[in-house]
Amino acid sequence: MYSTTVRRPWRQLDVSKFRAELQTSALCRPDTWSVFDVDDLAKLYDTEINAILDRLVPPRSITCRRRPTDPWFDADCRTAKRQTRKLERAAHRADPDAAAVNAATSAWYAQRSTYRTLLHQSSMSRSDVLRSTLSAQIHDYCGVLSTTTSF
Repeated sequence: MYSTTVRRPWRQLDVSKFRAELQTSALCRPDTWSVFDVDDLAKLYDTEINAILDRLVPPRSITCRRRPTDPWFDADCRTAKRQTRKLERAAHRADPDAAAVNAATSAWYAQRSTYRTLLHQSSMSRSDVLRSTLSAQIHDYCGVLSTTTSF
């Protein structure tokens, strides 16, 4: 299933340009406000802010494929994934100093290895449970078949 959302690339917003655009807008001209009531002022605020943002950071449609998570991906896996991503971001943000980059990168690699091991163990334990359950069900089914069929 695919879902489409509209988002703005907020990291690309230049705050100084936004401030300059805002200062030249009708929102910063109080002499024009006297003809508006409260509802009109709220509409003015919405339209002006949206117009400025549309110029500076236009909205983009993003289509994502939504799928359910695997049944074995539990809270431990989510926590490990969050920690791995956190260390990855830290490694990419580390100062260009070789020691800092090496320390951050090695911490990230170690956590990534731990995360992958946890994923493998979780999926295998889920597979073992399913395999034993299916084996028991097949055994029960075959037992029922052997007692009901007589040749």
